[in-house]
Amino acid sequence: MKCKECSYEFSMREIQDGSPCPECARRAQAAAVQASRPTPVYVKPQEVVVVDFKMSFNSMVWFMVKAAFASIPALIIIAIVLAVLNLLFGGALLGLAGLLGR
Repeated sequence: MKCKECSYEFSMREIQDGSPCPECARRAQAAAVQASRPTPVYVKPQEVVVVDFKMSFNSMVWFMVKAAFASIPALIIIAIVLAVLNLLFGGALLGLAGLLGR
């Protein structure tokens, strides 16, 4: 036997007990929970201007050392990209110069 609303297949025990459709009950409960939640209200973000912050000298030095180490992989990637571009455009310019007879 199937539920008329959601086509849930009842087990024999559920048919004998005469229990309501558990799928429809779950959906009704989820709808009730959703309806009980307040509708979120959009709040415009506030602009913030940082005037000053306190940081000890040792913390600032340690932060700068970490930033320097973090920049090393980025510099390696940029160097590789520039080398590839140099090979492509340098080879193209040399080939163009060879065609022009220089």
